[in-house]
Amino acid sequence: MLSTTTLLEGWSKVIRVIYRQLRRDGSWQQQDRDLLDRGDGVTTLLHNPERGTVLLLRQPRVMVAMRGADDAGEMLEACSGQVSREETPLACALREVEEETGHRLPELRHVGSVYACPGASLEIVHLYLGEYHDATVAGDAGGLHHEGEDIELIELPLDEAIGLIDSGEIRDARTILVLEYLYRRTQGR
Repeated sequence: MLSTTTLLEGWSKVIRVIYRQLRRDGSWQQQDRDLLDRGDGVTTLLHNPERGTVLLLRQPRVMVAMRGADDAGEMLEACSGQVSREETPLACALREVEEETGHRLPELRHVGSVYACPGASLEIVHLYLGEYHDATVAGDAGGLHHEGEDIELIELPLDEAIGLIDSGEIRDARTILVLEYLYRRTQGR
């Protein structure tokens, strides 16, 4: 790394990185990239194995509205959030599940970690599965008003959720990953 400069620091941070890259032919090439640096993320898919259902969230997303993909600017997605510097990804996932869905879960299963967009972002997303039941309801769902969250919970059979990927109604990459993971796991694939 030759240098790092902060270009923007607001809700997110954008940095310019100048670095030297070793090419396959053995030569060095100087590169510069502007990268989004907003910390790591978590995504948790809640499922109820007895009912064969998953719990998804419908919520407004400014990017969806700006791209004109949905008149209401809403997305259907798994529970997600950003890891603060003071917490672990697991602690963040458990907190986000309770804030957004109202379920307090005793544990989550980590199923992997992926780079969100390696050409433009430093974010790594930690993926989890969690089992929800009537007994895990601990509070109100809907997210935190002061963070601008306005969440509607949607319970669907897993097969129906997979169909919403096929129809293009679920377009969030993290949600697609955890849904497909659960589907493969439950279908014996």
